[in-house]
Amino acid sequence: MFSVKLNIYGFFVRAAGAGSVVGAVAVASLLACERTYILVAIAGVWAVLCVTALIYAVYRIDFRLALYLWPQSQSIEVFAHEFPNNRLVDLHFAARDYCAAEGFDVSLNSSHQSELRSLIALRVSWWDRRIHRAKCIPRAIDEAQEVYVPVDEFWIRTPWNAPGHNAAIVRVWYDKREEETWLEIAAADKESASAIHRAIRERADQNSIYKNKVIEAVVMERDRDPFDLVECPDRMILRFKKLPKVSEGDIIIEPHIRQIIRRNLFDFHRHKDAIKARGIPLKKGLLFYGPPGTGKTYTCRYIYSELADITTLIITGHALKEIKSVCRLARTLQPSLVVLEDVDLVFSSRADNFYSTSLGDLMDQLDGFNADDAVIFILTTNDIVRLESAIKDRPGRINQCIFFGTPSPDVRRRYFLQSMSAHDHAALDLDKWIANTEGCSHAFIKELIFRAVQVSMEETGYTAGVLHLKDADFQKALDELTSFDDRKGHAILGFRAC
Repeated sequence: MFSVKLNIYGFFVRAAGAGSVVGAVAVASLLACERTYILVAIAGVWAVLCVTALIYAVYRIDFRLALYLWPQSQSIEVFAHEFPNNRLVDLHFAARDYCAAEGFDVSLNSSHQSELRSLIALRVSWWDRRIHRAKCIPRAIDEAQEVYVPVDEFWIRTPWNAPGHNAAIVRVWYDKREEETWLEIAAADKESASAIHRAIRERADQNSIYKNKVIEAVVMERDRDPFDLVECPDRMILRFKKLPKVSEGDIIIEPHIRQIIRRNLFDFHRHKDAIKARGIPLKKGLLFYGPPGTGKTYTCRYIYSELADITTLIITGHALKEIKSVCRLARTLQPSLVVLEDVDLVFSSRADNFYSTSLGDLMDQLDGFNADDAVIFILTTNDIVRLESAIKDRPGRINQCIFFGTPSPDVRRRYFLQSMSAHDHAALDLDKWIANTEGCSHAFIKELIFRAVQVSMEETGYTAGVLHLKDADFQKALDELTSFDDRKGHAILGFRAC
């Protein structure tokens, strides 16, 4: 919050001063000519110069803002708050709607790279005072739609058009150099500025474009300084992610895992108000662990599809290092689901962890949510041994661990039948292939079935029609997949995963 002294008379003094200097020169010239119409000429020159200076001043942002606020207040308060670059659309829409509802009668689209308090207090360069239209930049608002948003816009409530209200200025602008979004409020007192800021921020949070969507956090590398003289930190952006729906009938997992997920996710979220009323914290953490290809990611997709009215944030790779920003957004957009995939890649044991700061941030965030913060965490890992013990062994940070192992015979049978439902498999000895895939991952069984289907298509010349799957097709596919007798290669494919 900053106090700024407003002196609109200075503009007129400067305008008159500029006119006086040039006017004096003109008067001296006329006196030398000893003309009879000297007084008329002086008056005309003076008027033209003053009007020219005034027109020049009107096209400066500092004069325009001061004129809109005058004469109600000679001293104003400026409230400024910085937001991540991904909040530009939310804040712009919220400020526009709030100002339309609260009697802000002037909208000014003009681009400046200086703070509002500097613009009002004449602390900016001559070039940055000039009014010039702000460009509009594209921003996505869902998976398939984008809007163009101005990088700088002012909304002003003038005292003469808003009786009973204090004059105020609301500004939302995008700082391209720092890649940040700013919300700035100028009002007669701190209470008014704070109230406007709070109302716009609440509106931005409630109506966020990210609310109840599936969002993926991605870290983008900035252009590097070729001489490494300037630090260029990476930045996190948010992308809307559209994933194929995975229904209750599509997911084939062990019955006890399905029951745990139903109670700890679906029912927990659906009845969160009743659960909160019983004093149970709404923050929950689940850890999915097990060998690669055993269905952890697919189960997460099933969870995204089944949970309604919740914001889902998917964090993978380098974006895991931005856990602090992610959790701040999750708290803002709650109820929210935060999925941290392959956490062992970043949050491994302290002895070999190169991202100790990120690890500390994660533990702080898991501990830092309030009991009524409706935020659910799902962490996935292929190697629980490498996972930091402070995460996996500390009660309260993780509420439920779920092991995804290789599928049981019953699950394999259901998986075979579902995957082959479009083909004739009457000649196939299904029990044989259920036995042959003991210890194999879901991913390997899926590839085995796809490869057998392709083998059968080769025999028919890839012609249309019903395929008749046989044991020979599966045997040929299995031989091909395991043709190299290499345990490391088999492990990558998920053959005999456990």
